[in-house]
Amino acid sequence: MLVFGGDNAGAVLGDAWLWSPASRAWRRVASGPPARAGASLAFDGQRKRAVLFGGVASAAAGADYLNDVWEYDAAEDAWS
Repeated sequence: MLVFGGDNAGAVLGDAWLWSPASRAWRRVASGPPARAGASLAFDGQRKRAVLFGGVASAAAGADYLNDVWEYDAAEDAWS
C-alpha cells in the first residue's frame, strides 16, 4: 500500500509512505511530487507503478487545482 500527501490541520503534506506486509512496517519513500491534498492515486498493475493525479496545492478555500501526473516505481524507489 502506498499513501501520499493529504491535509494536516490546514497544511498540505508531500511525504509518501509504503507499507510492507513482510516486515509489517511503513517506510518513507523517495521525494517526488509537490505537497497536495485531495489527489487521486491508483495502481497500474500491468506496468507495476502507482499513478498520482491532481489534487490541490493548499487546503485553503479557493486553492489552485493541480493538473499533473506522477508515477512511483517501488522497484526503483523513484518518482517520475
